[in-house]
Amino acid sequence: MIKKERLYCLILAGICFFVYANTLKNSFVFDDIAAILESPSILHPLRFWTEPSQLLNSLCYFTVEFNPFLYHLLSIILHSLNSILVFFFLRIFFSVEASFLAACLFAAHPVHTEAVSWVSGKPYLILALFILVVLLIYNKATKSTISTPKTNHPLYILSLAIFSYFMISNYGFYFTFPIILAIVDIVLGRWRENWKLWIPFFCLMILRLLSAKSAILGRISAVANITGAEITQTINPIINFTVVFFSHLWLLLWPAKLTVYHEPIEFSRLMLNSGVIILILLGLIMPFIFKKQKEIFLGIAIFILFFAPIYSFLPVSSLVAERYIYFPSISLSIFAAFLYEKYTKNHIRRRRIIGMSIFLFLMSVYAIRSIVRNRDWKDPESFWKATVKVSYKSPGAFNGMGLVYQEKREIQKAIQSFEKAINIQPRYVNAYNNLGNLYYESGKLEKAEAFFKKAIEINPKYFQAYNNLGNVYSDMGKKDEAIALYEKVLELNPEDPDAYFNLGNVYKGKGRTEEAISAFRKVIDINPRDAKALSNLGALYAIRGAREEAIASFNMAIQVDKKYAPAYFNLCRLYFDEEKYGLAIENCDKAAKLGYKIPPEFLKQLKTLVNEYP
Repeated sequence: MIKKERLYCLILAGICFFVYANTLKNSFVFDDIAAILESPSILHPLRFWTEPSQLLNSLCYFTVEFNPFLYHLLSIILHSLNSILVFFFLRIFFSVEASFLAACLFAAHPVHTEAVSWVSGKPYLILALFILVVLLIYNKATKSTISTPKTNHPLYILSLAIFSYFMISNYGFYFTFPIILAIVDIVLGRWRENWKLWIPFFCLMILRLLSAKSAILGRISAVANITGAEITQTINPIINFTVVFFSHLWLLLWPAKLTVYHEPIEFSRLMLNSGVIILILLGLIMPFIFKKQKEIFLGIAIFILFFAPIYSFLPVSSLVAERYIYFPSISLSIFAAFLYEKYTKNHIRRRRIIGMSIFLFLMSVYAIRSIVRNRDWKDPESFWKATVKVSYKSPGAFNGMGLVYQEKREIQKAIQSFEKAINIQPRYVNAYNNLGNLYYESGKLEKAEAFFKKAIEINPKYFQAYNNLGNVYSDMGKKDEAIALYEKVLELNPEDPDAYFNLGNVYKGKGRTEEAISAFRKVIDINPRDAKALSNLGALYAIRGAREEAIASFNMAIQVDKKYAPAYFNLCRLYFDEEKYGLAIENCDKAAKLGYKIPPEFLKQLKTLVNEYP
């Protein structure tokens, strides 16, 4: 039996790698840009000791920097581990064969592509990993046998310790875990022996929720920042419950139209009323289901409970997202294992062959759909084109497509995309800010100013717009107004490196060298690998006459980014002023090869001295 289980584990891992192998060549998309490519925090892994997902990303950075291969490989490994853990969780209730086949569906299901194919979906893989690990350890600790009739206290303490660790920063979906744990014990008929063991889990959950008030309010504010909704806007939780339940159930049963933005969610009044009635009836028959088929009761309970945070009065997240369904999709596996075992319990060969054939067919269809969906995550352009195609009424989809066009310098298409986002959602603050950036890059400062002001009007705490408006005023020569705006950014977001960098530039332009040095030092404290800040700091040291500090800063900028041409040119100027023409020419050539435009007069002057360097 153990050898068979090991073989099944290898097969499950093989299925996961086969289905997601084509993600290994994918790049970073969507939130990956801000969370990895543009995040100074990725340089500080110790900051993430309570955030396993970001910790893994940080460790990946120190291993391969920004090569996405390892980031994607880790996601596949996590999904493989979860599929194996699903198999062992199902083994608590079902036979080996039924558990394995149902776990195969979990491994191949296309609704998981958002969590696995997208690097930023990793938190949901880790969430499922922790839930399954704690459930299995707790089950092992409390499973009475003839040889071990009592609780295994070391294992129980281990399960409680893992739960405590994860609750430090993951109070969201994870707070339903103690309830799920209790239901598992009830389904297994162990509640009389184990109910006291639930108490520490519930106490930790309650304490964490009581301490999470500011974080929850921050989350509500963040959702409002993105959508332009009023922070005080309330939502009927019954409507939320109905929409969330049936939307995710449909995605699980028919994963055809997969997208990162399931918006707007369109339910007619008839559909909503029918959904509410169905859920009420489901609630009424749950005791009967528990009495007759406890495993089905467990599957329904997990599916309903896991989404509980979304049912709140205030908007704390998107109502529907494929990544949310990663763990609760285990409900489908429970149903599948239950049906297979019930159908083949008499071990009739023909029934087993038919049952296995159905599972094989479903798994093949799921695998093909997953492989096709993985291609949508290949790069930003592929991703946003696929998103717009499905979510053609989503402001976020058109905003993302606009950023792609902006990157490709297809300005008119970018403007049309951002304007489309605003037409769909007139308070969509990101689109106003991005339009402002587009006009700023095009040199149309008055238009840029108007859009940044509109973004601030919609959301006075949207610090990015203050920063961008500061850049507009700086270019207009309104240096003092720009400084005030950058200081406003730092009031809202004290660790914003862009605001410090822009302050440094303004102070440098006003001849306030010491204040500029202080600002650039702050940038480097936040992000030691900011080549631009290091180079600018070196230039200020040179102005101050601190030659050694200037050279060290320029060399450090080159060290973190060997293709940063301005650092080479700054070194060239420094050596030129010191009459070290050989070193000046060497660094000038490197800057020129990297595309830096050397001032013609300086280049002419340098060439006349080519034979005079020591």
